[in-house]
Amino acid sequence: MADAKQIRQAQEVYVTLCEMLDERNWHYEKDLDELNISCGVQGDDIPMPIRITVEAERQIILLFSHLPFDIPEDKRAEMALAVTLINYKLVNGCFDYSPSKGTLLFRMVSSFRDCVISPDLLAYMMDVSCGTVDEYNEKLQALADGSMTFSQFKVSIDE
Repeated sequence: MADAKQIRQAQEVYVTLCEMLDERNWHYEKDLDELNISCGVQGDDIPMPIRITVEAERQIILLFSHLPFDIPEDKRAEMALAVTLINYKLVNGCFDYSPSKGTLLFRMVSSFRDCVISPDLLAYMMDVSCGTVDEYNEKLQALADGSMTFSQFKVSIDE
């Protein structure tokens, strides 16, 4: 259970997050009790839902974006390899893949333990997350639906 100091610090981060989104004129839904924000953007290819949670107890900001398609069972092994290839290239954030469920999401985390979080860090998290998801979501979806082979996928991310 989070103590009073952790809760206060999490609330400060949450306010900073909301202010950053307001400055960018983003539309979002707040859940003040859970310190969650839900929003989304339209990428070049498909929509990107985004959820951000400020966790008081663990003192982290957790941003994730579920990719809006499922991976068929016959493509799940290839998808695991594809996600591994992408994650190896990423500097910040990663794709999380559940082979048993066939679901895929992008996740980025930052700690705010004993720190002051700037709007710039939060903007960076948003920009990198949106850019990364937008860069790879179409290729991942094409691999999942069979319109791209794994060999074609590998070539496309090596370009």
